[in-house]
Amino acid sequence: MLRAAALLALSSVAACSTPPHSVATSTTCPEICAGNCIEGDRCQVQIYSNVDTEHDRPYGITTDATNVYWTTTFTSPAWIMTAPIAGGPPVPLAGPFKTDNPHILAVDGSTVYWTDFLPGTGSIMSMPLVGGAATTLVGGQDGPHALVIDRENIYWTNYNGGTVMTVPKSGGSVTTLASGQSSPNMLAVDSMNVYWTNNVTNGTVMKASLDGTGVPVVLASIQNMPYAVAVDATNLYWSNSGSPTDAAWPNGTVMKMPLAGGLAVALASNQPGPFNLVVDATNVYWTNYDNGGSKGALMTVPIAGGTPTVLAPAHSYGIAVDAATLYWTDFISGVVEKLTPK
Repeated sequence: MLRAAALLALSSVAACSTPPHSVATSTTCPEICAGNCIEGDRCQVQIYSNVDTEHDRPYGITTDATNVYWTTTFTSPAWIMTAPIAGGPPVPLAGPFKTDNPHILAVDGSTVYWTDFLPGTGSIMSMPLVGGAATTLVGGQDGPHALVIDRENIYWTNYNGGTVMTVPKSGGSVTTLASGQSSPNMLAVDSMNVYWTNNVTNGTVMKASLDGTGVPVVLASIQNMPYAVAVDATNLYWSNSGSPTDAAWPNGTVMKMPLAGGLAVALASNQPGPFNLVVDATNVYWTNYDNGGSKGALMTVPIAGGTPTVLAPAHSYGIAVDAATLYWTDFISGVVEKLTPK
């Protein structure tokens, strides 16, 4: 119910045609920048703006070597969109869908996969990147939300159903990796485990074996609305979004815990609603949604610790990263943007 309320709050915000922008263009900005320059060398470019009101409310986002992909949701019709990373017009890849269908997506070299978020009748979908008919890989899911892939399998959370699931990319037998969870939200995988957050007050950060053996393990408890999770070779990272109804708001945190065991530490505190996050070799990046307020921003902090930095103002939801660039969806303004170098 908590997530349902949060998602309804997102959907109730009207999309704007004018995106937020950062500081005024710097005279030291590289001439190749077609957008706004930040701190002299970072180029913020708008990939998509909902000027036609046909593909508003961008949500989940991912990339491959050549394109960026995103979903639009809490709108009718909803779509899966794509645009070249190097620049070019965005186009629909799949859709139109019913309201509130495509949520989180992932791509490999040939296929796009996504969750079709519906209570009781949701599904896991796939479609060739070159176009064609969409395939229902798994149906009858209860609120499938987050989705990640590895070389062979798809993993997802059923937020309403309280399960963490997996199926081969080609389809086949579905395996339940965890059940009886409390609003399992975002998830991540490494070579051995799947990690997820139970997005409730006094929530938990969890893991389970990819092969389905054993029982789920609690890695961190008494977390304040844990939302997103990411993993690298050494650490696990997650966001605690907190709640704007708390007297201590903003009280969100970005956390780090060694995979080998040890105490969790806060890399950032007093954050206004941190939602999704990603990591690279040196930094953690996350989105502060601020419940649609004035402090929404794209943020970063070194993995080793340090002072959190505002990269750009935005009511970001989805976030993705590659070797040079950050990409994000701004749900309220209806835009998709990128920042190079990150």
